[in-house]
Amino acid sequence: KLVGLKNPVHGCCQVIQSVQQCSVQIEYDRFEIFLRFRIQKWILENVGRVTGSIVYDQLYELLIQIWEWVSIIESKPVEFIFDYSQTPFFIHHQETKGSMKKAVILGVGPEAGLGSQLALSFAREGMHVLVASRTPSALEKLVAKIRESGGEATAVQTDATNEEQVVSLFENAGADLEVAVYNAGNNYPGRIVEMDTEYFENSWRVCCLGGFLFGREAVKWMLPKKNGTLIFTGASASLRGRANFGAFNSAKSGLRTLAQAMSKEYGPEGIHVAHVIIDGAINGEKIKTKAPEYAAKLGEEGMINLEGIVDSYVYLHRQHPQAWTFELDLRTSVEKW
Repeated sequence: KLVGLKNPVHGCCQVIQSVQQCSVQIEYDRFEIFLRFRIQKWILENVGRVTGSIVYDQLYELLIQIWEWVSIIESKPVEFIFDYSQTPFFIHHQETKGSMKKAVILGVGPEAGLGSQLALSFAREGMHVLVASRTPSALEKLVAKIRESGGEATAVQTDATNEEQVVSLFENAGADLEVAVYNAGNNYPGRIVEMDTEYFENSWRVCCLGGFLFGREAVKWMLPKKNGTLIFTGASASLRGRANFGAFNSAKSGLRTLAQAMSKEYGPEGIHVAHVIIDGAINGEKIKTKAPEYAAKLGEEGMINLEGIVDSYVYLHRQHPQAWTFELDLRTSVEKW
């Protein structure tokens, strides 16, 4: 929304100067580079042409592009207000009170876990986060924490393998869906000859079928606006088979292939589909409570930094469409691979 373009001829130089000052408030380098390029281009095109309608149209077009760019980078609507009461007048930018972009994170457990930390991070990005898992108690604590920090969040109890519940989850997110992360999984060990059909199928249902249901519904809501980021959490099992983990390996590799197919299918339509391989133990609550001896053996250097993983997911979401990454594999510097 642009307010106060009353006298573009009188104000054109001040607008350019003010926009340059405004760029300092934006922390993202690529926004500033883009903005400076647009300003310089506008100056070159309009030297000697400072006449009413021409300058008005050119300036308005420039400001519209700046507004759209900030909205993308900030991951939320932005309003520029031109204040002519100041000499020279200056530009404020602030959030509009319109609908917030949404992030859906399925596979949320303890606070010191990947799902919860992703939710907290995308909430800080200014999104309304829908957190989903089969355990409502963990979700409510996380939602309370996000709201206490000034963010917006909603808990949605969801079984990843239940089609009706997954459909409902995305209906709750609606057309403002911006990011969807499938973080559900299980690490079912077992020898093939000792494994019954139900055991194998359960591993596949959570890791692979759930990913299909989640990805399908996410893309349905992203396609109309041709924009959005869909990320699947993988593991080293996504790339190779390992003795005594046949069920988990086959399910995770199936998820990876699904993600790759979706990336090729919907990338041309503006949907960034990515897959993140977590090659090792995450330094979080789960390993420290369920396998403390193993955690102690690995030590801090032998476990993947949780904050670093979250940063990688956010990085994928922020990538430019002409430089998308399909897959990241994350491990410690000492991991043998």
